[in-house]
Amino acid sequence: MCIPPPPPPPPRLFLFGGYLITGAVYRFFILAFVNSFTSLVRRFRGPSQNYRSSYSPVDF
Repeated sequence: MCIPPPPPPPPRLFLFGGYLITGAVYRFFILAFVNSFTSLVRRFRGPSQNYRSSYSPVDF
């Protein structure tokens, strides 16, 4: 009685591609959630007085 050989492991490139796709999807959903949440907070609270964006003028 012969035992069949185990199936070959998946290639590492395939695993790496799955890892990248999973990370991209996760990041997309997290960023979309954070952006929608901050826009909701900003809509209810209004722009804060001491909020400084990267393009606002700076006094030296």
